[in-house]
Amino acid sequence: MKVSNLVKKFSNFEMEESAMKKYGSVLAVLGVVAGLAACGRGETAEAPNPEVVDNGADEAEVITRATSAVGSSASDFNSALNPEGPWVFGLTSNLETDEELVMTGNAYKSNDEAQGYERKIGLYRRQGGGDRTIVEVFHITAPALRLNSENPRIMGGEVDGEIATINGDVYVAENNLLLQNVQINGDLIFASEEAKNSATAWLGGDETGANLDPAELEQVVTGEIRVAE
Repeated sequence: MKVSNLVKKFSNFEMEESAMKKYGSVLAVLGVVAGLAACGRGETAEAPNPEVVDNGADEAEVITRATSAVGSSASDFNSALNPEGPWVFGLTSNLETDEELVMTGNAYKSNDEAQGYERKIGLYRRQGGGDRTIVEVFHITAPALRLNSENPRIMGGEVDGEIATINGDVYVAENNLLLQNVQINGDLIFASEEAKNSATAWLGGDETGANLDPAELEQVVTGEIRVAE
């Protein structure tokens, strides 16, 4: 069943306590999807807006693609964040793999050409039911995470002092990397000086992940920050 149908099914239904338990797991996934689709760069004070770049993609193909996808495996990740995939992918649990994770291709944010290109990885789960509080954060452990899309964004969160993490090296091919409440336990390697200079990081904020404060990349990367040779 599509997520949109599940949302329609439960949005106008007032659940009793027993029903809440029955559908709890479904709503947890819906909380991830709804939070991912609704949360934009505009939530972050003065966060940069992505520049609209024409990469020759067919407009109809971009607009009709799915808006978001969720999963918990390397296969889920790489299948979603390919050139035909949605603009946002969210984890539903921690992801640990021996495979490289690769984001490729461009997608319009919210499938809206006017908002420009953005690809987003969500490492959090919201309460759901209209409550946007982040209640759980997730962690990626992989040999490498390769971000080959324009305006790549990784949004995590912080719950009870635990911050979302990427354990492994991160390679950035394009400009405007945005890191929100996520720590990289590895090296951060850019394809060019321009890509490195355009990257930004944000920390703190409220329980919904909004109103973040600007941070230096060195505050969120434990390894080396450099341009590839």
